[in-house]
Amino acid sequence: MRNDQVVSEQRVARNSVARPAWSPAQGIALVVGILYLVIGGIALARTGFSFDALDKADVAGLGHTVWMGLATLVYGLMVLGAGALPGADRGGLVFAGILGIAGGIVIAVQWESFERVLGVDQTNGVIYALTGAVLLVTAMVAPVYRSRGRADTVVDEQAYDARY
Repeated sequence: MRNDQVVSEQRVARNSVARPAWSPAQGIALVVGILYLVIGGIALARTGFSFDALDKADVAGLGHTVWMGLATLVYGLMVLGAGALPGADRGGLVFAGILGIAGGIVIAVQWESFERVLGVDQTNGVIYALTGAVLLVTAMVAPVYRSRGRADTVVDEQAYDARY
């Protein structure tokens, strides 16, 4: 059998394979989300789930009561969820960033009003505002990489015709 016959009896099928988009913002969101989850979990472990007592616990230099521990845990889950999506959910990261900045500024400026119920001080507000700013800037400037791959499949037309 000659080479040109082999080529004519085989066909090359080209398939385009879409790969999920990814962004460096995903890594930053995952780190921030895990950090908040850990801090919230430790705060809840130290304060317990008694909503009547409002015991205060310090976690990584930040004051927490059970309510602040729950808020920190929920915020960490939200950021983690936004970062887990392919390409990083920009809308979710922008929302989380704005929420962190706004909440952080309110706590930093008026922390005395929240000290009894949330156990916070100015340091909490500054940290929340800074991490919110990091998430917001990351969502705005981090590129999203999309790639398409190609897979070549050789199809033997004679074998295909014999089966079908």
